[in-house]
Amino acid sequence: MNPLRDIVLIKADPAETKTESGLLLHENWKTLPLEGTVLEVGPEVTAVKRHDRVVFARYGSVILPDDERLVKEKHIIGVLDEGA
Repeated sequence: MNPLRDIVLIKADPAETKTESGLLLHENWKTLPLEGTVLEVGPEVTAVKRHDRVVFARYGSVILPDDERLVKEKHIIGVLDEGA
C-alpha cells in the first residue's frame, strides 16, 4: 500500500496479553498498542521515514488487518531512539 499525502502506514506492536506481574488479560482488557514500525510514508511526510520506531496517538489511527495502522503524520507523537 502506498499512503497518500501526509499518511503513514505503521506495523503496530502486538497487544499486551498479560501484565508486567504476569497476570493474563482478558480479551476485553487488552490495550491497543501505541508503538510500531513505519512501513511506508506518504509524499508529504517529513518527520519520519521507513523503518523508524514511533509512538502514535491511541485514537488517531485507522486499524487495518495484521496489526497495521494508517496514521496522519500529526498523530505521531515521537520517534523512539532504539540505541539509547
